[in-house]
Amino acid sequence: MGQDVAARASSSVANVCVAWLVFTSTHSAIDVGIVAIAESIATLAASLPAGTLVDRFSRRALLFISHTIQGLTFALLVVLLTLQGFHLNLLIAFVLAWSATAELYRSTSLSVLPELVDASDLVNANGIDRASTSIAAALSSAGAGGLIVLLGVSFGFVYSAAAYAFAAFLVAILVRPRPHRGTEPDSETRTGLRGMAHDMRVGFRWLLGEKGLWELSLSATAFNFLFGATWAFLVVYVGSVVKGGAVVFGGILAAYAVGDVIGSLLVGTTRALSFAGKVWVILYGGVSGVLLLALGLFPTPIVAITSGLLMGVAVGFSANVWLSSVQNIAPAGMRGRYFAIDGVLSFVAGPPAIAVGALLAEGVGVAAAFEIAGITMLIFALVFGLMKSLWTLDGRSRDAGSAERLCN
Repeated sequence: MGQDVAARASSSVANVCVAWLVFTSTHSAIDVGIVAIAESIATLAASLPAGTLVDRFSRRALLFISHTIQGLTFALLVVLLTLQGFHLNLLIAFVLAWSATAELYRSTSLSVLPELVDASDLVNANGIDRASTSIAAALSSAGAGGLIVLLGVSFGFVYSAAAYAFAAFLVAILVRPRPHRGTEPDSETRTGLRGMAHDMRVGFRWLLGEKGLWELSLSATAFNFLFGATWAFLVVYVGSVVKGGAVVFGGILAAYAVGDVIGSLLVGTTRALSFAGKVWVILYGGVSGVLLLALGLFPTPIVAITSGLLMGVAVGFSANVWLSSVQNIAPAGMRGRYFAIDGVLSFVAGPPAIAVGALLAEGVGVAAAFEIAGITMLIFALVFGLMKSLWTLDGRSRDAGSAERLCN
C-alpha cells in the first residue's frame, strides 16, 4: 500500500501543477481541455494492451516499471522547462507518456491487492488503501497550491519525480504478491499481438456474461462523461467563477480527497456489497449529480469546498463497493482484462466530454456547464436504476453470497 500512497501523492501534485501551468500560461479553457483530451487519449490507447500485460506477466514487475517510467518522465520535464520554458506541445507529449504509463499502473494496482491479503480482509484492505491514498492526495493537493505560490510550478514536478522514484523503491523491497493464474500461451495463436487480441476477446465474452457488471461499466461511461465535462475545468471554475487562487483550487481537491477517505472506510462497517448496484447508481450517479448542480448554482469557496468533500464521500464509498465487488466476482487471471475493458468503457467518452465541456465553458460559462452536467447525471441515474441486473447486483463473492442466502 505504501507504493500506492507515494504514487497518489505524486500524481495529485502533478495534476494540480499541470492544470495550473497551462491555465496561467495560456489563460485559455480550450488549452486546458486540449491537455485533458491528450491525457484521455493516452489512457484509452494504453488500456487494453495494459490489461493483457497484467494478466500475462508479474504484477510486481509491472508496478516497478510503471513507477520508474513516470518518475523519469517528470524529471526530464523539469529539465526541459528550465532550459526551454513552457511550450504547450512539449507538455502534451509528456502528458501522453505519463497517462499511458499511469494506465498500466492502474490496471496492475487494482488487480494485485487480492493477491496480497486474505479474502475476508479484502473490503477493509481496499478501504484502507483508498483512504491512505486519499489522505496523501489531500495533503499533496493542498500542498501543491503552496508549492506553486512559494517555489513555482517546476518544484511540484520535482516532487512528483521523487515520489514516483520512492514508489518504485517500495515495490522493489516490499511487494510480494502470491502468484496468480494468468493467461498462459498454449498455441501459436496465443503469442504476440494475436495472443493479446485473443485474450481480449475472451475478456469481452466473460464480461458480457456478467450482465450486472456490464451494465455498471456502461453506466460509468455516462457518469464519467459528465464528470469529464466539468471536473477537467475545475481550475477554470475556481479562477473565473469562484474568483479563487491556487490555494482554493488545491483546497477543493483536498476536501474531495478527505471525503474519499471517509467514504472508503465506511464500506467495511456496512453490508453495502450485497447492494452493490444500488450503491453505485444512487451514490455515484445521483448524489454526485446533485453536488455538480450545487457547484453551478452556488459558486462560492465555501460551497465549492463543501461540495468537494461530500462528493468525495459518495465517490469513495461507491468506488470501494465497485472495486471489492469486481475483485470478488472476477477470476484472478481475468482481473487485468476486466479493469482494462472497464477503463476503456469508462474513459472512451473522455475526449468528447472534455471537448463538450470546453465549448460549454466558452459558450454558456463554466457555472452553467456544471448545472447542465448535474441535471443530466440525475437523469442517467434514474435510467440506470431501472436496469434490473445492475440494480440488483450483489458484490459479494459468489460462494459467500450463496451461503448467506442459504442461511436466510
